[in-house]
Amino acid sequence: MPQPRIIALDSTVRQIAIWPECAEILHKYDTARWGQRWSLQELEPFARHHQLDPQQFVAELADAAGATISPTIKTAPKSTPVRIISIALVVGLTLGAGWGVILLLQIAFGTSFAAVSNASVHVHGVAQLWGWMAMFVFAVGTYLLRQNTKKPSPAWLEQTAAMAVVVGLICFFIGLNSPIRQHIAWIDLVGSTLLLIASILFSTSVLWSLHGRGQKPLLWHRFVLSMIGWLWIWAITDWVLRFRGMNLPVLSDYARSLLIDLSVLGFALNAIYGFGIRLVPGLLNMGKLKQNRFNITLIVHNAGLVLLLLPWSPVKIVGAAAMLTGALIYISTMDYLRSKPSREIFGIDPRGHILIRVAFFWLVAGLGMVLIQQVWPQLPHAFAGAWRHALTVGFITTMILGVAQRMLPVFIKQPLASNPMMLTGAALIIIGNTGRVSLELATMGGWPWAFGWMGTTGLLELSALILFAINLIWTVRNQRHVYRADEPLRADTHVRQAINAKPVLQYRLCQLGVTMLDDTPFVAPSMTFGAMALAWGKRPRELLTELSAPVAPAGQQTV
Repeated sequence: MPQPRIIALDSTVRQIAIWPECAEILHKYDTARWGQRWSLQELEPFARHHQLDPQQFVAELADAAGATISPTIKTAPKSTPVRIISIALVVGLTLGAGWGVILLLQIAFGTSFAAVSNASVHVHGVAQLWGWMAMFVFAVGTYLLRQNTKKPSPAWLEQTAAMAVVVGLICFFIGLNSPIRQHIAWIDLVGSTLLLIASILFSTSVLWSLHGRGQKPLLWHRFVLSMIGWLWIWAITDWVLRFRGMNLPVLSDYARSLLIDLSVLGFALNAIYGFGIRLVPGLLNMGKLKQNRFNITLIVHNAGLVLLLLPWSPVKIVGAAAMLTGALIYISTMDYLRSKPSREIFGIDPRGHILIRVAFFWLVAGLGMVLIQQVWPQLPHAFAGAWRHALTVGFITTMILGVAQRMLPVFIKQPLASNPMMLTGAALIIIGNTGRVSLELATMGGWPWAFGWMGTTGLLELSALILFAINLIWTVRNQRHVYRADEPLRADTHVRQAINAKPVLQYRLCQLGVTMLDDTPFVAPSMTFGAMALAWGKRPRELLTELSAPVAPAGQQTV
């Protein structure tokens, strides 16, 4: 059965010229063809260029071809994780890293960890784990799973989960006020209940999309399912502990440590292992991997975590050793993160991949420190703080920055705004985290200077997050910008927008020998002149210089 004819304002001249009735009308206009090819300009700018009313022009074409007029022929834009990631960034920069820097400066000036209350440190940690780490996983994880299913979950599930997390964290911070806590002793339990609701909503979204595939789960889906299991254990354990300690100003050391183990070693590591299988080989342009070996990591890591949580010291040592072994197997299966030689891709600076590689270094270092602590449990509390920072910032946050600055541009089809800003942020997070872990270990010697310099490391890490946020905002803003004819062409200018504004560019590209537009019915919205140049084998600057040269007089000849 023939497909119905549809015409819209964003149809290109070439798309509708396949119908003889429309081609006859279009032949009246000199810019309808450039050389041997129909124009790739969309109908709305084409009509305006010829002083025609776009709506009437489309109606004339539709009437001639017996076509249906549609508001648009473009695929409806898919929801992106940018909104939830933005919320996670706001939480991370305020209640998370921002508040953490204030606490760290208090410790630095007081030259003691006792300079801040355990309750303040705990709530800062809750904000980092739920508001930054978990919410980022909510955003990217549900997005990736939605792309690989026949029946994707509705976006409102993770959006509502994100709002529940934010309100829950606000409850925890309100609970730091002693007079309020005296009148509302159950405020932490309210916050924990909201986090539990968020975990239910997120889990529903994940399982919905996985079930919608109608197929056996893939290898990386097994890590995702394990992640969901640990999320439930984390959220339920948190609620039970809050319920039992409703009248306490802060949970016990053991309870806080347990929640960190469940969130970081259970939820986060399974999430990164799973989504890492899906993303990292493509990001680093790696060779073919023997993926079945990842099953060993899945089993060894999660069995090791179960053993680590048991109260017997020899068993805890075996569990910590198993998790470290699982990480080493994972990295070796990733071919030690080695990249194949590849051609340059516009907008991608491979130096940014250092973040992913550094993150895996801190994974091994952090799990190694966990093992050391099980062997010598009498080590000072600062040692536990060091490995926790190594894993939460050195591994998790560094991995988030490394992956996000590659994947978010893909999600919104817009080159990253600033590679120099990305590299500066990378240097700050690497130096800041290395300094923080090293100095926290140094505090075990009682040296006052170690406390003093720790405040500086917090500022470096916060600065890295700020640069990441600015780069993301700038990238999203560039996506909304529409090229105008009076603007100079840039490497990040979208070809589709440029041809709409200056249709003669299509002929100029043809003159230069660019053939990739010869047979396409429209230009991909994400294609930029930088990407076109590299695909054609030229430097972006060369192509832009050649495009600025005068166009031959015969450019608008209809053939």
